[in-house]
Amino acid sequence: MLINTNKIFIDRKSEIEFYFNQLLSLDEKQKHATKTTINEKRSLKIMKSNFILMLYNLVEAVFVSGIQEIYSYINAESIPYSNLTKKLQHIWINAKFTSICKQNNKPDTQLKSFLSIVNSITTNKNIKMKDNMLDGSGNFNSDLIKKICIHHGIYSRAEDKNNQLEKIRLNKNKLAHGEESFSDCMRDYSIADLNSMQIDTINFIKQIILDMESFCNSKSYKQQ
Repeated sequence: MLINTNKIFIDRKSEIEFYFNQLLSLDEKQKHATKTTINEKRSLKIMKSNFILMLYNLVEAVFVSGIQEIYSYINAESIPYSNLTKKLQHIWINAKFTSICKQNNKPDTQLKSFLSIVNSITTNKNIKMKDNMLDGSGNFNSDLIKKICIHHGIYSRAEDKNNQLEKIRLNKNKLAHGEESFSDCMRDYSIADLNSMQIDTINFIKQIILDMESFCNSKSYKQQ
């Protein structure tokens, strides 16, 4: 059971559902109003853009938490290198080598670091998975999430048939990088469109959580 991940999911989902109801209420009010001011229309457009940020916040927060909890399970078991699956061995080695290359240390210092990795492998030391071994922050969509799952050996049945997570990611980036204003970014999306995004995103992430929990419960991070 991914306790912290499920808590984050429940909390963020509740925020999103509350916010969407406010959006829905404001939209209905404007539809039936005799007259709507420019600022009232602008407020609804800005709220739609904020909704995208909330959806992306759910996606990244839950997925990252899930992987981190899996790492915690692995670390708590003090698993030797040879007992980890080949995929997790690869993730660990790649992260170690990448870290050394980024440091730009003197050749002798780099050599010592490389030898430390070799020693951990040859002496079959217990491996510690670290949070920074997960890459992709700020750009999570369904393709990247499923790709990371595959790299970890997590079989996922989650589907994003309408490519909603990519739409969310793209619009989130437009807002974050200043390419579009909050008034313009989501102005052409209807409340029904946003509701579809909400439903599809929540269902996708819910399945990802189930898949990660199955991975943990079966201890699929260990060599069989």
